[in-house]
Amino acid sequence: MEKITTKVFWAALILTIVLLLITLPVLNNLPSPENETIVKFYAFKFEVIKAILIGLLIGVIGIIIPHILSATKYNFEFRREGRRLYSEVKTGVEYLPYKLPFLNFKESIELIEKIHQLKHLGDLYEDDKGSLYKKTFDQRLRIYEKLEAIRELISQENFINSSQREKVKKLEETIENIK
Repeated sequence: MEKITTKVFWAALILTIVLLLITLPVLNNLPSPENETIVKFYAFKFEVIKAILIGLLIGVIGIIIPHILSATKYNFEFRREGRRLYSEVKTGVEYLPYKLPFLNFKESIELIEKIHQLKHLGDLYEDDKGSLYKKTFDQRLRIYEKLEAIRELISQENFINSSQREKVKKLEETIENIK
C-alpha cells in the first residue's frame, strides 16, 4: 500500500510542477496592468495557482482514500481467513483423539489429511507483520508433529485392534507427549 501511495504522491507532485511551469510563464506574459489594477492582476494569478493546487489535493485524496479503504478491507479479510484456518487446524488436532477411534482406517487417514491440508493453507496466510497462524515456528512444528505422531499411531496394528476406549487413551497420550 505504501508503494502505491508514494507513487501517486510523486506523480501528483510532478503533474503539479508541470502545470505550474506551464501556467506561470503564461501568466507572466500577460500584458502588465496599470498601477490601479495590479492588485487584481496578482489576485488573479494567485487564484489560478490556488485552483491548480486544490485540484491536485482533491485528485490525490480521490485516489488515495479508495485505495486505503480497499487495502484495509483486504487486510482485514486476509487476517480473518488466517485466524479461521488456524482455529480449524488447532481444533481439529485437539479433537482427533475423540473422532479417530470411531472411524475406519481410510476415514481416519482422510481426516488427518484434511487437517494437514488446512495447516498448509494456513501457512499461506502469513504477511509481513506475521499472522495469527504463524505465531511461532515451534507452535507450527508442534501441530505438524502431532499430526505425524497420530498418523503413525493409527497405522500400528496394535492400535487398529484396540477398543475405542483404548484408542482414545493412546491418542490423548500421543498428543500430550508432544506439548
